Amino acid sequence: LPNTTPPKSPRFIVTANGKDVFVFFSKPSKLCTSSCPPQPTEYWKQAYVPTRPFGDPPTDPNATCCFQRGKSYSWATFDHASAAAATGAPPSPPKGVNVTVWSAEPWTSCTLRPRSLGVKCNTIDNNTASFTLASPAKVSVEFVFRNASCNMALGVKHALVVFAEPPPTLAPPAPGKPGVIYFPPGVHEPGAVDLFSGARVYVAPGAYVRGCLRSTDVDNVTIYGAGVLTSEAGLYGGCDDGALVSLCRGRHLRIEGIFAVDAAYHSVWGHIHANHFYGCSLDLSPEQGAVVHNVKTAGWAWSAPGLFVGRHGRVTDSFLRGNDDLLVDPQTGQRWQGTLLWSLDNGWPFMFQWNTGDSFDCPPTASLTGNDGRGSSGSKSTSGDPFAVALRSATTSPAQVDVPSHVSTPPSAPSAHSRSFPTTSPAPCGPHDIVIANTTVLHVEEVDGWGGLRSVFGAWQGMNNTVYDITVKDAVVETAVVTRFFALFVRKSPWGAFDTGILRDLNFVNVAFPNPGSDTRPSLLFGSNGSSGGGGGRVKNILFQNITVAGSLISSASQLPALIDPATTTNITFRK
Repeated sequence: LPNTTPPKSPRFIVTANGKDVFVFFSKPSKLCTSSCPPQPTEYWKQAYVPTRPFGDPPTDPNATCCFQRGKSYSWATFDHASAAAATGAPPSPPKGVNVTVWSAEPWTSCTLRPRSLGVKCNTIDNNTASFTLASPAKVSVEFVFRNASCNMALGVKHALVVFAEPPPTLAPPAPGKPGVIYFPPGVHEPGAVDLFSGARVYVAPGAYVRGCLRSTDVDNVTIYGAGVLTSEAGLYGGCDDGALVSLCRGRHLRIEGIFAVDAAYHSVWGHIHANHFYGCSLDLSPEQGAVVHNVKTAGWAWSAPGLFVGRHGRVTDSFLRGNDDLLVDPQTGQRWQGTLLWSLDNGWPFMFQWNTGDSFDCPPTASLTGNDGRGSSGSKSTSGDPFAVALRSATTSPAQVDVPSHVSTPPSAPSAHSRSFPTTSPAPCGPHDIVIANTTVLHVEEVDGWGGLRSVFGAWQGMNNTVYDITVKDAVVETAVVTRFFALFVRKSPWGAFDTGILRDLNFVNVAFPNPGSDTRPSLLFGSNGSSGGGGGRVKNILFQNITVAGSLISSASQLPALIDPATTTNITFRK
């Protein structure tokens, strides 16, 4: 029989203006409850050595979840306007919402993030805190508990995030109306739901849906509401690729308001994806790109990133928390605005090049002929997609088709490296015209791996293309960082067999590290001499402007500090 009750937090009780708010609960999957395998060498304690090979992942693919063992994530959500209006009868203007949080564990101090909200956490007693939200907000409520075993030196062991929701931009549809898929409040187990052109999927507040939503070659899909989509780390299945929302090759896709929580391990295209590269991409015009607004993702699984939004995708006012890369492999024309990031122990908060390779950026036939990647019958045409063609010809298992090679092959094994551009010199094209603005990183809990190359802002260029014209502006990393601030480099990787690619014209403007901690290692910028032929890979035209660390403006590499290879980098500029 289906489990008819969503997981309820045993750790916290939340009220909004005196009214109880349901507090959802998530913890690492049962894979993390067994004994942990031996951990790999602690790379983060080693100095960077340019000739050392990249660090292999743990031999047990679930090893990283052992760092998550004993942790928990609780979240509460309510409509801010409705809660505020309850404070007085019209025509009195709505007042703020007083939120109270009761913790099962006594605590000694409370912090609310992001700090930019300027909201104070007030003490009622040793178990209860309160704060007032004058407007909609996403708030991490962080306690230092009296029981030391409930705390962590880096990050939060028992997390609570309160989502005071803004008014929706789309009105709820009428249940039963043609074209509408409606999930009312309550628990639902629909499995994989196949969508159709023009579908409007509404996940109502209070709905808890164990399953996934998927489509291929379907346009004009809208998914919205403030309910929850989950597979509970794969216990209830998901889409074929493990995602909770899987939209492949569609125009005018919109996802708004939903919570996508606990995708399965190996959900390599993220909790949510729309038009990702490798087989699902379309040569879209800017107005046709996917729109993601006020979406919240959270998960524990390694190899289950945040979200992918395809060419010309737009992401606004969203929250990503996870144990893999969060804002990862952006494609041409993307715009990100107002994102909150919470990175667990694995992955990069920002990863600008992992294995991105969009055929439409280097068109052999498709874009030149106007082919958008679909065949005349509406099925996928591979004639214009060398990535998909090369990947299919290089793999033997259908499960690997159109999926990055690190899903099922270790770095030392033959993989689909041939999906890179079939040339011996760097293609003068690749992902570009990307702007990421007003981002706050709440936590970076990673302690490192991959040979000491992890960072907050990263690009590992192992593809044979050029990643260029990316601007990050107005970003704040609120808490201590044990890894590096920046690591931008060209090097062969498990996902790309080339060391000839290019990183250029990357701009970091108004980036602050107010509480960097004492263990942060130097940033890295280096290219390659090009052992894979076709000359060496280069990193060039990188601007660091108005970067502050602990309140001090950085005007040179030595102040950051950063290790920069002068032989393989050009025009690295620090500017106040």
